Amino acid sequence: MQAALKSMMSPRSIAVIGASQGVDKFGGRVVHYLQKHGYSGAIYPINLKATEIRGIRAYPSVKDIGAVPDVAVMAVPAKALLEQIEHCAEIGVKSVILITGMLDEVDSTGDNLQDRVLRTAAAAGMRLLGPNCLGLVNFVDKIAMTPSLAMETPAVKAGGVGIVSQSGALMGTMIARGTDFGVGFSRCVSVGNQSDLELSDFFEYLVDDDATNAICLYVEGLKDTRRFFEIARRAHAACKPVLAVKAGRSAAGAAIGQSHTGSLAGSYDGFVAACTASGIVVAADPYVMTLAADLLVRLPRMPANPGGIAAISSSGGSTANFADQIVDRALRLPSASAETKRKLEEWMPAEDAHIPVDTGAFRGGTSKEGIVKVLEAMLADDDVAAVVYAMTTSPRMSEYAAMVPEIAARMGKPIVFSMLAGGMGAPVCKTLRDLDYPYTENLADTFSALELLTKVARAMATPLPPMQLEGTAPQPPQDLPTGQVTESEAKRLIAAFGIRPAGEIRIRHASGMAGLSGVALPAVVKGVSRNILHKSEANIVRVGLKTEDAVREAAEDIFAILAEKDPEGAEGVVIQEMVVGEVELFLGARFDPEFGPLVAVGFGGIFVEILRDVAIATAPVTPEAAKRMIMSLKLWPLLDGARGRAPADVDAAAEAVSRLSRLADQLGERLVEIDINPLIVKKRGEGAVAVDAAAVIAK
Repeated sequence: MQAALKSMMSPRSIAVIGASQGVDKFGGRVVHYLQKHGYSGAIYPINLKATEIRGIRAYPSVKDIGAVPDVAVMAVPAKALLEQIEHCAEIGVKSVILITGMLDEVDSTGDNLQDRVLRTAAAAGMRLLGPNCLGLVNFVDKIAMTPSLAMETPAVKAGGVGIVSQSGALMGTMIARGTDFGVGFSRCVSVGNQSDLELSDFFEYLVDDDATNAICLYVEGLKDTRRFFEIARRAHAACKPVLAVKAGRSAAGAAIGQSHTGSLAGSYDGFVAACTASGIVVAADPYVMTLAADLLVRLPRMPANPGGIAAISSSGGSTANFADQIVDRALRLPSASAETKRKLEEWMPAEDAHIPVDTGAFRGGTSKEGIVKVLEAMLADDDVAAVVYAMTTSPRMSEYAAMVPEIAARMGKPIVFSMLAGGMGAPVCKTLRDLDYPYTENLADTFSALELLTKVARAMATPLPPMQLEGTAPQPPQDLPTGQVTESEAKRLIAAFGIRPAGEIRIRHASGMAGLSGVALPAVVKGVSRNILHKSEANIVRVGLKTEDAVREAAEDIFAILAEKDPEGAEGVVIQEMVVGEVELFLGARFDPEFGPLVAVGFGGIFVEILRDVAIATAPVTPEAAKRMIMSLKLWPLLDGARGRAPADVDAAAEAVSRLSRLADQLGERLVEIDINPLIVKKRGEGAVAVDAAAVIAK
């Protein structure tokens, strides 16, 4: 496979089938961009009528060349495609890039054109990229086999950022935007419909490619999920960062992604969870992803345990604005050490010696020496992960900017230069491009990229979780029913995996209430039905019952409601102890057809859908990984003793999450979904109790 990809990526000769003299058509642009960007191999334009195209001899058919090109790029109408594939197969072409799209037409036998093309190619041992793609660009070897208008750039720059994209237009956009900012690319591939070669093939190529130092992926759907994440683990082992944007965060995005390239856009949450478990960092915006990858390639890496983000600028207003904006991000300002503050005070009054640094507060005004010393002081601080140089309109901008690359390299931490002066900063940007140093043009993109860099630093420093946990997993009850199980059955299932449920008494008929005694008070009474999932909305839950008479009255009321709302599915009531604790968590698990078993934890109770404070991971997870999931929640301080609260038993909660993940892994496809809501987490050392559970088991 890798030999075939290498031949396609670095061909010594290329036939362009459908070539034309003008650049208004795809084939004409492919020939034009090959010439424009310095391809040194043989180009064979194929055009039925022309004898010469752009100064190169043209041929009516690939069979007339007299040689076998390493690659054929096809930009012909769909109706002509199969014949051209047959011609290539006849002379032994082994790699073909299909720019042509619209291959979904079906013949009288129900066979579509794409399938016929694929069969013909496979029979000849030919590998296909596409169809419906924009080809590939090998920047390292100056080979632009693409009609993308991104190649209108005057010159391409080779560098360490590699791209594989299921959208040709987005690949072109990432190249074009990146080129504007001096980003250097290694290999960029648009995979289109993935009829043969697919995203994972080129992903693997980039992992093994010495010229690629960071990988960007735009994913709509995966053909082989397991292989994709195995390759991701190889990239992590090689310390090669991988960033990905996934279509389908919204219902509309998922639908468009599916229709766009024929790929099934899988569960977004499942994708993110699987990426996290495999070392991939998921981004939201393709451009910011490219920017972050470039910063990873051209700047020193952040420390393994990222600290705060420091800043320097030439005005109090810009430093105040920086501090205001960072508050809304998954970033923070650093806590400057006493030594750092002492060094800052050498250049400014004590009341101004803080981070972010305003160079306008320097004694005697902004100076070159002062900027160097302040940057050195901040970068030497253990709590500073990176520095943003937010350049506003000011004198000597280019001179100050030119100092930054040497300081960053010497200090071993990134300085992200953000040019905020608009067109006035153009000379500064040119200075940085000439020095091969990256920059941004606004704080929003700067913060977004730094968030990704922080996640990459953590991902690279964190060992990946094992695919399977050690030890023998418990087994579910053999008589586990299928379909929507009752609360009692769901509790029996989680108890089999070591999760403690609240104690309960089951009463199937109203007549059973007569001899009721010895109930632990205060108590809770809940109706049991296979057809009612949300008990609170159905008004079949009563809590805080302090006497046995109150328990009987509540049970009789619920029996009456069940008789009215669900006479066929009702199975009585349960009376359980009223569990009191510090925090209510939601635990859940389900089987995702694409990404396998998933487990979730978040702040729960009846407001779980409103809070939406949930962490999701692929199952199984260790207790340690489960604890990290809990600590990632926005409301984590409530568990950690915020505002004088007693710290909750987080270890017990993490153990419950881990055990639920084992349940999900053990049941596999049998588990449609299971919820524990709430899990009452008591004070530290007192454990956690599942007071309600619901599950659906596949038939």
